[in-house]
Amino acid sequence: MRGSRARRRIGVNLNSLPQSRDRAPPFLTCAKGATRQPASAKREAKTGPFCSITLTLEAVDWPRWLGEGGDSVWRENRVISEIPQNGLKTKWETELGLAYSGPAVANGKVYVMDYLRESGDIANYAGAPDQLFGTERVLCFDEQTGKFF
Repeated sequence: MRGSRARRRIGVNLNSLPQSRDRAPPFLTCAKGATRQPASAKREAKTGPFCSITLTLEAVDWPRWLGEGGDSVWRENRVISEIPQNGLKTKWETELGLAYSGPAVANGKVYVMDYLRESGDIANYAGAPDQLFGTERVLCFDEQTGKFF
């Protein structure tokens, strides 16, 4: 993992996040203290996109794109309406490679994909794909502890 260490925290918003123009590795962070809920992502000046995953045993799984029903409807009935001013407590955190997708949370596990770039420049050229070489991965973590499976 090369370059600056900008962070992308993936969470509460389990929809897609805006892509960062930063090319540093994102982080996956799980926080405790509230149930999961959709929330909009916001950009921070030097840290890239940010949002949090909050997890409890009562939370509804978000196992795929646009949620359980594929309709972007959150069916949880015990969610917070605002993130507290002092923020959410980080429960666990892990470093990831480059990422485009958000996590899927199901059956006590957090699934996320990343890409470990070995060579090539990352650029956005309309009509011409990037020539990147590396490894794509699907990772699975324990929802409560962050332990890698």
